[in-house]
Amino acid sequence: MSELDWDSPIATGNDDALRAAVLRVFSAVLAEEIEPDTDGDVPIWVDDVLTYAVVDSRAGVVELTTYLVERIAGRTRAAEVLVDLQAQWPDARLELHQDRVTAVQRVPARPLVPVHLARAVAVVAALVPHVPELAARLGGRACVFDEPGDETAGEVVDLLGGCGCDGCGCR
Repeated sequence: MSELDWDSPIATGNDDALRAAVLRVFSAVLAEEIEPDTDGDVPIWVDDVLTYAVVDSRAGVVELTTYLVERIAGRTRAAEVLVDLQAQWPDARLELHQDRVTAVQRVPARPLVPVHLARAVAVVAALVPHVPELAARLGGRACVFDEPGDETAGEVVDLLGGCGCDGCGCR
């Protein structure tokens, strides 16, 4: 795989071209080969939390949905808590769907600028360590998939030594 120019736009005229660019950026950011699922969505794991990226060249976006909390019992209380949490996490839209909370980010992709997608992954990486705390505050269960005794659980993901934005404090 050739080196990415993080600030140079990549033309994304159709879903296949956009998906290929997204796979290239994710593979570089996460330092592993990323593959789409059978629907063409792109699942990525940041630590033990799942995020799906859906490409939509027609709308000119890549939408990342990160699954944070499930099995929330008190939806009304959870909605109130989400208002407070949204202020703490302004870079992702926190959404309540039935008994689940997700974090959604829409990255412009007409054209796709790799550093913008890398920053979106950095937002996910910043949220991941807080998932158990979010679950406790929301009265639900954390959407994590680690196994007891898994030595990689809790490991911090190195995103190119940070998100690439020079000075945001994400390192």
